[in-house]
Amino acid sequence: MHGRLDAREIGDIGDAALSFSEVKALATGNPLLMDKAEADTDLARLRRAERAHARNQDALRHAVTRHEQDIARLTRLTEDIADAIGRRQDTRGEKFTMTIDGRRHVKRAEAGQHLKDLLQNEAVVAGAVQLRTMRPGHLGGFPVTAHIAASLGQASVTIALDGAPGTDVRLSVRDLPDADPAGLVGRLEKPPPPAGGTQGENDCRR
Repeated sequence: MHGRLDAREIGDIGDAALSFSEVKALATGNPLLMDKAEADTDLARLRRAERAHARNQDALRHAVTRHEQDIARLTRLTEDIADAIGRRQDTRGEKFTMTIDGRRHVKRAEAGQHLKDLLQNEAVVAGAVQLRTMRPGHLGGFPVTAHIAASLGQASVTIALDGAPGTDVRLSVRDLPDADPAGLVGRLEKPPPPAGGTQGENDCRR
């Protein structure tokens, strides 16, 4: 060791150190005791290595199970996305059309406002029953679903396109009046890619 204040170092003595048993065996002068002390040291080292190996194997088994579940989930998601791509209808620009409560809209702002009004009215009922599910209309070839839930005095609404993965839009009922109508519809049409999603998943969503 040296006296520098910014670092303190000491060399690794490695296998040069003797255990207490080895020192005691050397003091007796009996070579058999020395052999036994070395064997005990090797046994302890191998047992530690065995436990570490078992822990690593457990971690690998859990990782394999987790990745297999991820593969199954992503396979189902890929199939659902492929299904949704086949069903979707173009709503870009002047092709936009959305039905809310049986009324057809060709402007996003009007459709979004109608959807907001309908959800706010339903939220009042949901406050009493704690949960309400409805299908307020259609957009892009998919039914629009809305789940209104109330818990501990806080009500929230989750809007999605049924059959289109990743289109969920969740906001509190308290914030619903301030939501931009056109932006609300736009979020249903173009959901953001999931955090940490792969490029392939993001391409499918677009």
